[in-house]
Amino acid sequence: MEKLTREQVIQIVKKQFEDAQVVIAEDSSMDTVQDWDSLVHLGILVALDVELDGRAASIKKLAGSRSVKEIIDALNENQLIAG
Repeated sequence: MEKLTREQVIQIVKKQFEDAQVVIAEDSSMDTVQDWDSLVHLGILVALDVELDGRAASIKKLAGSRSVKEIIDALNENQLIAG
């Protein structure tokens, strides 16, 4: 995929949680989502990299991101967010 929309990023993050009822929004973070731990975060990073054909792996800022907003900002800085 060339670029992701903000909504696609939110959906990628949401898919990493076992609980289908978890609510994820742009302001969701490791501090506000109970089950967002290091394994979920690793899954988010891998899923983003798969969706972006390997281009997310080189963005060091993603690993330290603690919220959906920070993930979107890091992707946007690397011209990987549409719009």
